[in-house]
Amino acid sequence: MLKPKHSGFFSTTLDVLLARLGVKTVIITGMAANICVLFTANDAYMRNLDVIVPSDCAASNTKELNDYALDQMRTVVKANIESSDTLNNDRLMTFGGAMASEPQSDTKTQK
Repeated sequence: MLKPKHSGFFSTTLDVLLARLGVKTVIITGMAANICVLFTANDAYMRNLDVIVPSDCAASNTKELNDYALDQMRTVVKANIESSDTLNNDRLMTFGGAMASEPQSDTKTQK
């Protein structure tokens, strides 16, 4: 996905896509943990998504900036910042509910 600014949600259709897929949890990785990853994690949190940012899959220009960003995501955004080697599919599917489910139908079944 191409993004014009720091957050993956800003001026993109990411939120529409995630809602359509029924995604409840996002895993965010990348460069500039103190900028792009942090802003994307914040926007995901503001959309009531559970956030995972594996600490070994995010980097910043310095260790201090990276540690600060990870701490902000852990405390403010309530992100899971465990390292990637502790995550597995079974745990991911139960973190905050299923990561993705079938989109809900607008029709109701009558009895």
